[in-house]
Amino acid sequence: MRVNSRYILAFIIFCKLLATSLYGVDNDYYKKVIQYGTDREIINTFRKVYKDLGDEINKELIGLFKEKHKMEVYNVIMDYFGTAKIESAREIILDELKKWPDNEDYQDSILYAVTAIKIKEANQFLLDLFDKKDLSIRIKRSIIKALGEVGDHESGDFLLKIVNDIYKEKELRAEAILALGNLKSKKAESLIEKTLKNKYEPDILRMYSAIALAKIAGKEAIDTLSDYINDPSHEVAEYAISALIEIESPEIGEYLIKALRSDYDKVRYLAIKGIEKIKYADAIDILEFRADYDTNDKIRAEARRVLDLLKSD
Repeated sequence: MRVNSRYILAFIIFCKLLATSLYGVDNDYYKKVIQYGTDREIINTFRKVYKDLGDEINKELIGLFKEKHKMEVYNVIMDYFGTAKIESAREIILDELKKWPDNEDYQDSILYAVTAIKIKEANQFLLDLFDKKDLSIRIKRSIIKALGEVGDHESGDFLLKIVNDIYKEKELRAEAILALGNLKSKKAESLIEKTLKNKYEPDILRMYSAIALAKIAGKEAIDTLSDYINDPSHEVAEYAISALIEIESPEIGEYLIKALRSDYDKVRYLAIKGIEKIKYADAIDILEFRADYDTNDKIRAEARRVLDLLKSD
């Protein structure tokens, strides 16, 4: 039986790519794919690479932007630059941002790379870009997220205006709250606390306010956040306990014990994680109760695991 040579070649390429994903390959293979591979082979080879491949390969990948390829090639490489935080790609990322391509997926990949590597030179361009009429909510959220990493005082004022604009989409206002938290904007602290406390605000705004408040105020936010670990909205309660845990202070211990009596399964589960994180030995008694009697199998198992860890210390 004769077998078409194209199928044989395709099978060989498939096997090689499968071996790449399962076992990894040396830099010589990556270099050959860049130099001699088709666009599809480049895409398949670099799509799931999450670690820095080194200066030699990074230089070769940057060089691909001087050549003509499918948009998906640039998209995959840009994702790699962001995920692996390739500092040497700063210039090409900024260049691609300023070109502002028509493809939305590629736009998002560029913004992701700007955010991950924290390219502060992009700040003014992002501020100017935001009000373009043809931008989707997805891209505007990514711009806001980037401003939370690369922004300055002017960016903080810009983000505050978004939060205060009740006619803006709630997703954009929520993302702006998170960005202000990342910027640790003391100017925004009172507004964010007010948003958390306002039960008429959409849940997503209150959820993100809990996280932002913890980042801005640190230990000073503990008492405020503790008031919301049993909020009528289970999602707000989950974000409040998560925010407390991020503060990572022994002072949150009593509130973690309180959270272990919450009706919300996820709040109880997160509280156990928090107890493990701060090694709060005063929680042993209630952990024993949770390990034996909690109605959730996962919580019982987690309580037992953390209990054993605390007892072994």
